[in-house]
Amino acid sequence: MSMNYYKMALEIDKEIGYYEGIANNLNNMVSLHRATGKNKDAIDYYERALRVNKKAENIKN
Repeated sequence: MSMNYYKMALEIDKEIGYYEGIANNLNNMVSLHRATGKNKDAIDYYERALRVNKKAENIKN
C-alpha cells in the first residue's frame, strides 16, 4: 500500500519537475524494498535516486 502512495507522489513530482521530491520518493522506495528483503529492487531504486540527485545538482550549478 505504501508503495502505491510513493508511486503516485513520484508521478506528481515528475510532472512538475520537482527533482528533490523525485529523489525522496525513490529513496522511500529503497527503504521499503530493503525492509521487505527485496534488495535487488532496492539497489535499482537507489541507483535511480542517485541519478536524479546528480541531475538536480547540475541544474542548481
